[in-house]
Amino acid sequence: MSKCTSCAGTGKIACPTCHGGGIITRTTPDGETVQRLCNFCSGDRQIRCGFCRGTGEVGTIEPAAAAAAAAARPKVAAPDRLAGKWKGVQDTWYEFVPDGPRYRTTAGGPRGISGVGTATMRGVVVTIDAHDQLCGHYQLELTLRGNQLDGIDRKAGFPLPVVFSRA
Repeated sequence: MSKCTSCAGTGKIACPTCHGGGIITRTTPDGETVQRLCNFCSGDRQIRCGFCRGTGEVGTIEPAAAAAAAAARPKVAAPDRLAGKWKGVQDTWYEFVPDGPRYRTTAGGPRGISGVGTATMRGVVVTIDAHDQLCGHYQLELTLRGNQLDGIDRKAGFPLPVVFSRA
């Protein structure tokens, strides 16, 4: 066994998302600066080293033993990050149902279902293309941050911040 050169033997490396700051800062289209704890490291600034798996040490493994260990591990499908119901303020909600590469989307509020459409997700950006009973056709772009969807809604002609969290 020898000391891991990736983490210098500590078992931790700087978070690649917040670059070791613990906080993500972004500027909204309105010029407002918003700061949030990093979703990847939860503000800890460091994550477990992937090379040594947090032990700080690396060793030599025979290729046959490595292949047998990899074959023994079952493949687990990753959960869908967007599927399910998301709740907003004043009893508003969105529900996303996977349908191939897209999602069937239903929007609602205190009076029940208010709109239907489709959504696509590329990376962390969710684009909703729907028809609402009150506003007609609209598109909304939200950013997925862990258990939170947020963005700016411009349907009413002026910007409204929207935030949805997993129900």
